[in-house]
Amino acid sequence: MTTPQDRIDQLLAAAATGDLDEVEAAELESVLAERPELRAELDALRGTVGALDDWALAGGAWSDVPSSPALDAAVGRIGATEAAPVTPTPRPRPSRRRLGLAAAAVALVAAGSATTLGVQAVVDDGTVEGPPGTLGAVERLTPSVSDDSPLPGRVDAAFVAHTWGTEAVLDVTGTRPGAVYVVYVVDEQGRDVEAGAFLGSAVEVHCRMNAAVLREDVAGLRVADASGVTVATATAPTL
Repeated sequence: MTTPQDRIDQLLAAAATGDLDEVEAAELESVLAERPELRAELDALRGTVGALDDWALAGGAWSDVPSSPALDAAVGRIGATEAAPVTPTPRPRPSRRRLGLAAAAVALVAAGSATTLGVQAVVDDGTVEGPPGTLGAVERLTPSVSDDSPLPGRVDAAFVAHTWGTEAVLDVTGTRPGAVYVVYVVDEQGRDVEAGAFLGSAVEVHCRMNAAVLREDVAGLRVADASGVTVATATAPTL
């Protein structure tokens, strides 16, 4: 599930390694304007990345010691899966969160880019076929965006049924950078079951979220802005 904090972490990690493009840099500046306290965190993160670079140039090696759950969570949010590096340095020890973001940033640079998690990627990677409601099968949706929607872009979406609930996969364009959008899976009673939220961006947003409602009880999808105004809706395929 991608959250607003996930997106901020991704931007901070990329900025710390100089891996932002012009659009992403503008998005980050917008976030920093709203949350100036993050500038200090970015500076500290850059220092941590620099320390990792110095350590690597000095011949440092990766440790086989398992990372902590907190560090795994921080790294996992950005898509990195490397073990945490051990930095033999007398400098003050950085926070676990900052070290996790730094390790993830280095991993993203080494990989070239973050993994795309959007609809097409799920379709391309999916091997499960079957009628709507089949566990693991990708069900493409046809979201509708009204003319007066606060989102003047495009929404592509899909559902994937799981034993633990229903996964919503989205590709969204035209969002307002820094704005919060909430994704709901609508059950057959018309109730919204929140699946997660994401931050708007000047570039296309790809996200995967899970709602605690079984696919057999799902009627559709709704995306709303932070004030609750509906941005887009979709009806689930009939089982």
